[in-house]
Amino acid sequence: MKLLVISALVCAALTACGGGGGGSSSSLTSAPQAAGAESDDQHESAQGMLVASSTSTLAATTSYLADLNAAAWAAAESVEDFNSYSALDGALVPRWLFTNGPEFAGAAGTMAMASSQSDRHADLVADLGCGTTDVIPAPKSGCGRYVSGTRNFSAPFTVSDPSTARMLMRVRRTQPLLATGMRVRDMSGQMLQFNLPGQTIEGVLGDGWTHVSVPLRAPASYWGGMNNGVLQGGVTGVSLTVGQQSLVGPRGTVQFDDIRVVRSNAVEVGLTGQEPVLSNGVIAKTTDRMATGASFYRISDASMKLASEAGFNVIRLDLFWEQVQRNGRFDFSIYETVLTRLAKYGMKALFILDYGHPDFGGGSPQTEASRAAYVEFARQAARFAMGRNVVAFEVWNEPDNTTFWRDGDPRTYAALLGPTVAAIKSIDPNRKVLNGGPSWVNLPYVLDLARTGQLAGIDGFAIHPYRKGAPETFAGDLASLRYVLKSQGVTAPVWSTEWGYTSGGLNTSTFGDGHDTRARTWQAKMVLRTMLTQMSMNLPMMMTFELLDRGSDPANPEYNYGMLTSTLAPKPAYVAAKQLFTLTGSKNYKGVVTGLPANVHAMKWDGDGKVTYAVWMDSSQSTTRLSIPSGAQVQAWDGSIPETVIGASNTRQLNLTMDSGPIYVTF
Repeated sequence: MKLLVISALVCAALTACGGGGGGSSSSLTSAPQAAGAESDDQHESAQGMLVASSTSTLAATTSYLADLNAAAWAAAESVEDFNSYSALDGALVPRWLFTNGPEFAGAAGTMAMASSQSDRHADLVADLGCGTTDVIPAPKSGCGRYVSGTRNFSAPFTVSDPSTARMLMRVRRTQPLLATGMRVRDMSGQMLQFNLPGQTIEGVLGDGWTHVSVPLRAPASYWGGMNNGVLQGGVTGVSLTVGQQSLVGPRGTVQFDDIRVVRSNAVEVGLTGQEPVLSNGVIAKTTDRMATGASFYRISDASMKLASEAGFNVIRLDLFWEQVQRNGRFDFSIYETVLTRLAKYGMKALFILDYGHPDFGGGSPQTEASRAAYVEFARQAARFAMGRNVVAFEVWNEPDNTTFWRDGDPRTYAALLGPTVAAIKSIDPNRKVLNGGPSWVNLPYVLDLARTGQLAGIDGFAIHPYRKGAPETFAGDLASLRYVLKSQGVTAPVWSTEWGYTSGGLNTSTFGDGHDTRARTWQAKMVLRTMLTQMSMNLPMMMTFELLDRGSDPANPEYNYGMLTSTLAPKPAYVAAKQLFTLTGSKNYKGVVTGLPANVHAMKWDGDGKVTYAVWMDSSQSTTRLSIPSGAQVQAWDGSIPETVIGASNTRQLNLTMDSGPIYVTF
């Protein structure tokens, strides 16, 4: 029997409790938690078991999992499953008190019963924008900050060891701009506040439910009672909150279900291998999607050969205005050479039309004359690119960043973007054109830019979703980004056109400098997780920034984003990218494995009569035991062979941690 099993060593929370209080077999499967920053205990949660079986073994596996989940179910104590009430849909939830955040007047909403199929849950409705029907910046005052529903318990849920106790629930947002939270009151009267995670990579293409596991030892804030941040004695009350983020949307709903408390740290959960793969709409191949950035001056036969061998088929690079227009004449011959070199290795270009030109004031074009000159430059670039190996044009780079755009004003950038898109399309209607990607998922900037109406002609919305922590957290940002764009009538797909991790500027006591093996190894794992995250979201462009280090200073973060050194020596990040391509490049990507416990992720490919799984963790707080068939091939992110020990029932086992990085199992 072919089995891929992930079983928990440290698993203080059960995520197998979802779905209508256990009323159906599907409710017994485990489910994911949103990824969190590695240093944030708030996001540490249950690990569990993935069972990938052949069709002939499905019945036996399902029976095994049912027994497994029954035992796990008994380990969790129900706080509220919302199934015992006779209240009709839309009625107030019995035993729960709704409040509108009285210390910040103006919020409106309700907490009501709701049903979906056989499942009953609570809908916490919030209006935090004074009745707005649009997306707006969060009001400073007058519209309220949050709403909440609270249940107090006459008999507290006692917790003898707060370091292992966790609260579990299922959460689904119908309006992605709503922030969700939980407050727990302990026996001293202390209030512990927790921020609940948003969307997960498993939920981006799924039903939207997020299974949340919150360690009670890690509140975001606390007040009252003992006022020390440590749960005292037990839980006497629970509040569910819905609040503001940087932007506020129309009245929306957050659904809550199956709230439980778990005290055990020895829980196992499971899922069959047939159910979890999301197949609808999955892009099977990565052709013209695997991109990396390279400086115009560093594109050589040697560097492009290395990029191609690691599976990259698009190079994002600057098409410098100053380089192609001299004395009023346009000459793209140097870029003809670049495209010829890329074509030699089966690659294409994503050109950034940048930057200013000294003949037209330099810097960002913000006068009528300089904008007209830039538009003509774009028109000539479109004519040059016709029939050549060019994927798309990106109009400028990070215009929200004053390093690149003089005032960072979306209105002055929009005045350039719209006419530029129109000019390119007038030459080549089929040429894909993107906006200049804002940095760090800057939603207020995106909203202001979309409101100008100048995104109407773009073929994709470019974004540069940098972050310091876990790449998997982009799932929640992507949901919010799409919502903001759609609210302004922009339906173009989201393209990730610049995103990476540097080995420089890290904590030197832990990682050394940017050239230290420890720093470069950390970078490699983050880069690989970034690649997997982007693929899991089915993005039309998946960027790994960048190909080569820009300098040799180990202390400068900007010089250490490369997968290759400045002298073309492969860094561990290049090894990781090439390993992914070697093991999966010839296979069909099948999708993300759903139903996994929080902080464990898996993706599946098949081809040549075999399946390959990439499995990894995004929490540094837990250790997972991975059991594989004895005949399976197991390789680490860098191609090394992890140490395994003999397990039961013709299996081998190894310990998996976040520090292990993604591992591959093929059978």
